[in-house]
Amino acid sequence: MSGGTGVTIAYVQPAGHGWGPITAMAGLAARLLGAELLVLPDAPQSRVEKLSLLVPRRRGDETLIVIAAVPEHLNAIVRLPGVRRRFRAVAGWVIDCWWTDRIPVAVTRGRLYDRLYVTEKEVVEDWRSATGLPVGWLPLGADALGEWRRPRGTERGIDLQRIGRQAPAWDDDDRLRDLASRSGLVMGGRPPFGATAEESYSNVLDSYRGAKAVLAFTNLVSPAPYTHRTREYVTSRWLDALACGALVVGRRPREEGSDDLLWEGATLDLPVDAPAEGMEAVRDRLALWRPEDASALQHESMRRNDWRWRFETLAADLGLIAPVLDGEVAALRSEL
Repeated sequence: MSGGTGVTIAYVQPAGHGWGPITAMAGLAARLLGAELLVLPDAPQSRVEKLSLLVPRRRGDETLIVIAAVPEHLNAIVRLPGVRRRFRAVAGWVIDCWWTDRIPVAVTRGRLYDRLYVTEKEVVEDWRSATGLPVGWLPLGADALGEWRRPRGTERGIDLQRIGRQAPAWDDDDRLRDLASRSGLVMGGRPPFGATAEESYSNVLDSYRGAKAVLAFTNLVSPAPYTHRTREYVTSRWLDALACGALVVGRRPREEGSDDLLWEGATLDLPVDAPAEGMEAVRDRLALWRPEDASALQHESMRRNDWRWRFETLAADLGLIAPVLDGEVAALRSEL
């Protein structure tokens, strides 16, 4: 935690191991923006607290950025000490923003936020209409520069690494391992869970670093109770894998804005219902793999998706002085 610049980042850390990438992002943002990081409890607000969201605030001198994993977390602002008198500017950044039926009272009727950011381009207008606030597109990213700075070896012993939920036909690990072996490929199993979300995320990143390709399918063909039924979206699986130099194979999301994040050559679509055919396509694609391919993916990831570009947008919009971020952006530009 750092402070002294008048910038506070408030983050409601959800339960579960899947939020490791956003937890890491919140810490990186605090370091680069010179902000105090407050981790708030993930608990529903009382009726009295929700009513207090409707009371306007007085303008102070500080800046507040609320990182909301889901829309309801915007309401947690009410639990910040002095929220009605400390802050000159208050911005919310919503990660799982596609739940537009769950936009909370904090921004539909509340008087505490000045502007919002959402990670999905296609819901910007939905949020503007519901809130009457300025809403910008600030997509997910990855610590691509951090990965680029790591010592880079040429050994990637796993050809295809399984990560997270898969399309039903691709969800049998034993069958996939057998199909991979028949195609002359080495298949990586599920990374182990750690004791915390941070440890689990570290294990996932290690698996990306040791793989030539990562298997991932868009939520529209690999649904789960926590995914949206009709909207598809790029998640951290794609962006972190590419930042680590791994090609992503399976079925990429194709929503508005996805082409800004995923470029030609970053992904390979496979038959959703034919894993044997798909494994052959992976074999053919990786037959030409060279270590330089991983470096090229990392380089393009830095150009498009590094978190530092997202933080630079925040700093510019909110009028922040952030010398550490400025130095990191300069280093990023130098690498490019």
